[in-house]
Amino acid sequence: MQIYLKEKIGNPELFSGRKKELDFFLKWIDNIKREISPSTALLSRRKTGKTSLLQRLYVTFTSTSSSHKQLVIYRATII
Repeated sequence: MQIYLKEKIGNPELFSGRKKELDFFLKWIDNIKREISPSTALLSRRKTGKTSLLQRLYVTFTSTSSSHKQLVIYRATII
């Protein structure tokens, strides 16, 4: 498996506790192909794992890809 993005948490095996959220976003990505996924925002307080979740989503998505797929993640800071 080729890793395209080094995750902030270090060893990907240490990622835990967000299975429900990760499954939601993987299903959301699959539904994009059928154009039934609505726009979605990930909102939470600082230091609660948003970036780690998106990095894990990206690595999972790209590592299971056998065809050309593209995942674009926008990051916004709200002050």
